Amino acid sequence: MWAWGMADQLRICFIGNSFTFYNNMPHLVEHLLAPNFQGSSIEIGACLRGGRTFKILWEQGADMERAKDCIGGLGMVASVKQLLEAAGGWDIVVLQDFSQSPARDDQRAASLKCLQEVYVPALEAMVERTGKRPLILMYSTWGYVQAAKKSEEIGDFKQMTRKTAAGYLAYAALLQDLGFPVTIVDVGAAYEAIHDRSPELWKSLYQPDHFHPRAKASFLIAALFFKAIVNHPRFAHLFHSDGLLAAWPEGIVPCGPMVADDPDAFRDAKAKGDLTHEDPRLAMPSDEDLRIVLETVGGLTSRRDNTKPGDNCCLKLVEACGSACGFAFA
Repeated sequence: MWAWGMADQLRICFIGNSFTFYNNMPHLVEHLLAPNFQGSSIEIGACLRGGRTFKILWEQGADMERAKDCIGGLGMVASVKQLLEAAGGWDIVVLQDFSQSPARDDQRAASLKCLQEVYVPALEAMVERTGKRPLILMYSTWGYVQAAKKSEEIGDFKQMTRKTAAGYLAYAALLQDLGFPVTIVDVGAAYEAIHDRSPELWKSLYQPDHFHPRAKASFLIAALFFKAIVNHPRFAHLFHSDGLLAAWPEGIVPCGPMVADDPDAFRDAKAKGDLTHEDPRLAMPSDEDLRIVLETVGGLTSRRDNTKPGDNCCLKLVEACGSACGFAFA
């Protein structure tokens, strides 16, 4: 039987939609983890398709063109079923629902039903096959900067963010009750902290469509996943530090908007090796931009910076929610 600490490989899979694949967030997480990782390798897998709920993603599978391009063509698996059946299983499974579903009562109920009847049996089959009971990281997203896709029915930014958080609490409680360890990575709380402290900076996290993340927002998201993983008692021994520097990793292309807007042009440029980042949709944020975002949230940059350990409001919220519901960092 496999046990925590017996293996030094870390395997993480991402199940979700464009809020996950924009700007290659899964491999951003990998790049942030790698400098402090003491094991042999980090492996990333994914099944991602834009605008899909848990149920529809299970039925339709991954977008093997645009979404795959957005994550650098690496690690995409055609279906959630195949992903969870991968040899060796997964140490961490990241789950992200359609951005409005957790905030709408009917869609939340449908997602809870799908998790219980479809995802949990697949996860249990993985446990039986590999002996690994993965940590589930629930990727709790944010409200839109202004109404889009009928989001006005949910409410404004804060209302949508908090209803979304309530939905992910329900998902986490279900999975916890069914025997899986769960941590909520509350990105919405980080967005809300920035909203309250620097409204203009908050607006700059969004693409022009008012809901997708810009590259610096995806870096923030990856930083929150980084902290959730390296500080988790199951994985802390695999890392020599939880320090994080605000620098965009070399080799990661923030290509979500270009792929969505003009996938043929992106593929042509990629085939010619001409991803020069001159197109504004491929622009990488500066280190200063990233530092400002992380420090506005607090507690995410290297200890060499001026932020104080423990200042991260969104991870504090995760711990508070976990204390009440019994599923965070336990």
